[in-house]
Amino acid sequence: MQYTWPIFIVLLSVILLKESLGRNKILSLVFGFSATILVLLKGDIWSVNFTQMNVILFVALGAFSFALFSVLSKKVKVSAINVVCIYFFGAVLYSFFSVFCFSEFKLPNLKEWGFILINGVFLNGISYLFWIKALQGLEASFAAMFIFVIPILSAFLLVLVFGEEILGVYLISLVLVIVSGVLASLKKKSKT
Repeated sequence: MQYTWPIFIVLLSVILLKESLGRNKILSLVFGFSATILVLLKGDIWSVNFTQMNVILFVALGAFSFALFSVLSKKVKVSAINVVCIYFFGAVLYSFFSVFCFSEFKLPNLKEWGFILINGVFLNGISYLFWIKALQGLEASFAAMFIFVIPILSAFLLVLVFGEEILGVYLISLVLVIVSGVLASLKKKSKT
């Protein structure tokens, strides 16, 4: 469900940014999302379980929110660094009030601070800078197509680093993601 955000980006970019939605973008979305689903389910499409709909809806809301953040960041005429700083400042305020209202304050230990810094600086901070920069230079609906490669790359990293078994579905998904990227690129090239 989390990987519906590229789909939301395409839909929101059509509505809010007036980007075009052609046949190649639609096919690219279908191939890319299919590849992601195949990897996440390891090819067992019958293992999908919709018993916890409230969790699914919250994850979908999170995916929609990030897609909206991404699309609206194209409309902001400030530097990527400023956008990310404003975002993180807002997130800190929101987190502070959420913890104050629904939990209690507890300082992390030294080991946890390391993970917090790695997550904040590298996984979120720097990656958001690159994402915002990509969105500023490309159509949002075009950039979103290439997000589908992340689960496939993650699966191959699991194989390389942790020795997980190579499944045929990983190779099929890789082909689907390549087809998705090619379709997205064909549409992009035809505009130039």
